[in-house]
Parts: sequence; C-alpha cells; structure tokens
Amino acid sequence: MRYRRLDENHDYTFGKGLGNFLEDEVGNPEAVAQAIQTRLLLFTGEWWEDLRDGLPLWQKILGNRVRDRGIVDSLIVDRIKGLQLPDETYGVTDVLNVQSVFDTDEREYSFQCEVDTIFGKLYVTNKDQGNVI
Repeated sequence: MRYRRLDENHDYTFGKGLGNFLEDEVGNPEAVAQAIQTRLLLFTGEWWEDLRDGLPLWQKILGNRVRDRGIVDSLIVDRIKGLQLPDETYGVTDVLNVQSVFDTDEREYSFQCEVDTIFGKLYVTNKDQGNVI
C-alpha cells in the first residue's frame, strides 16, 4: 500500500517526489499505521465526501457522556478494523491486547493496542496527542 506522508500538523507533504509517500512492505507497516492514525483523527461529519465516515466522538462518546470505557474501546477497535486498502481488501487482520483507562474525574481517556496487519504488527496508542506507534 502506498500512502501520502503527513507532516507533524497532519497535512500532506509535497516537493520530495516518492519521498512524500509511505509504502508498506512485509515487516514495516508504515502506511497502514498512518492510515489508522488518520482514521482515528477523522470525526463523523468532517469529511464532505462522506459525512457518515469517521469516529463518532461527538455523536456517541462525548455527546452522550459515555461512562463505560468498553463502549469507547469498541468504537475505536471497529474504526481500526474497518481500514480498507485501495484494492478494497482489509489491511487489519486483528486487534489484540486492548488496554484503556477512562478517568471520568480528570476527563481523560488513554488507549493502546496491538494491531496485526497484512504487512506485520504495529502498536496503536492515543498518547502524545493522537500519534500512532
């Protein structure tokens, strides 16, 4: 899979030819990792081409004041598992070792998991303001 590289502000990079792209190879799922990151950072209603696509942060998590972290975990895992490659196959084969902490007093949620992809394993976390791996 080839995926346009994003900069630290999550904007597309340009001007470096093929250096502006991530390309997966067995044992190095960089493009899939970035695709997962962008899937988790896209909120429902943000993308003009498909307003139904995205993580339902406002609709099902914050807007409903969910106190059950299992519901939030499930929404995130479903979002990760839904990653389709350009050939419309799924790039994620499994999501394992899901761990989360939901602190309602501090209003903080942290999440991490191991993701099996067709190119290898990677680790996903929302620590460091949404950065993946």
